[in-house]
Amino acid sequence: MLPTPLPELHRAEPANQIHLLLWDAPRDLELNKLASYVNGDRLSYRDDLLQRLDSGSKFLNLDAYLDRELAALKAMCDRTTRPLILLEDFDWLLTYLRVRPSGGNLKLLWSNLQQTRKLPCRLWIVLPPALAPKDWPAQRRLAFA
Repeated sequence: MLPTPLPELHRAEPANQIHLLLWDAPRDLELNKLASYVNGDRLSYRDDLLQRLDSGSKFLNLDAYLDRELAALKAMCDRTTRPLILLEDFDWLLTYLRVRPSGGNLKLLWSNLQQTRKLPCRLWIVLPPALAPKDWPAQRRLAFA
């Protein structure tokens, strides 16, 4: 069930930066309703990653190519025709980085995400609250119960 009143994700400022939507286990129907309400696209980081993978490659090594992953997020924003994206399955990358030796540059990823500017649409990354960094700016974070 969607929270009442529905958040106005499309009015989040600044519009050209990444925002976090902290939500434990949202269901497909809830995300579909929310995306429809805010005229947004639901996109999957996991699906995008699987499409970009080289079939001949034996290893992911995502921690060595964080710039490529950030570029992929920007490309998703460039491809959409909607003013807002709800990005799901980003926890795949976060979990991958957490299990890598030395944290897999997780702090570097969050720093890069926090500093990202000039996105053509509002990008909301849907995450469980436990995966969000504590120092993420409050005005760019929304928690659903």
